[in-house]
Amino acid sequence: GAMATTSEDGHFSMGVAAPGDYVAVIDSETLALPSEFPVTLEEGLNRTSFEITGCAVEGRVVDSMGVPLGGQLMRVILGRDASRGASGVLHEAQSIRTRADGSFHLAGLPSGEPLSIQSHARGWQGSQASVSALEPGEVRRDVEVVTDRGADLTVSLAPAGGDDSTSETLVAKLLEKAPVGGREPRSPGIYRRTASLRPGQNSTTLEDLSPGRYVVEWKRRNAVVASVEVTVHAGVSTSVTLTE
Repeated sequence: GAMATTSEDGHFSMGVAAPGDYVAVIDSETLALPSEFPVTLEEGLNRTSFEITGCAVEGRVVDSMGVPLGGQLMRVILGRDASRGASGVLHEAQSIRTRADGSFHLAGLPSGEPLSIQSHARGWQGSQASVSALEPGEVRRDVEVVTDRGADLTVSLAPAGGDDSTSETLVAKLLEKAPVGGREPRSPGIYRRTASLRPGQNSTTLEDLSPGRYVVEWKRRNAVVASVEVTVHAGVSTSVTLTE
């Protein structure tokens, strides 16, 4: 497809190979999500205009003690797609990070459906806040995302044989979440982390896990080779070895 950059007054011009039905995608470093507009182009010169009237969400990211966190990377998932995990991410921009006071402003959001506002930074757990459906043009303020220090877990494998041609899979399932800020933890629900190891690779590190008690399974061709329970702590790197 064709691309163009708008001038200071918002005008643009681009050449398209053939008439037909297209989707114009307008994106910007200041928008959390791109805006899409269907457009039908006829032969010859076409004139059209697009009005961006998206919603916005403002708030801040803090730890469990209320300390604001700058440098957190923000992303948005449509509520209906949240169950798909990373595949539901509509847009992620490195430029959309929290300011030094933990505040963020996410513009260009759709109205009419719930959103999941998520944050993450190295050394911190990924966290999210749910936002109910926005009205057209609404700016939702005072949304707070609470996170805490994450834990790293390095897992090494000790295969019985010398076969380096098989890929291995590690699955870490959270059994019991550690208390946060002196509060009893909520039920962990379904929380797991999966990592694939290339043939010949015998170790990997699972970064920024939620502190707590896990069972780690080593799988080969969907069969469990070995498993172990391990407890990881906030801000601490833990190592464990699985033996075939």
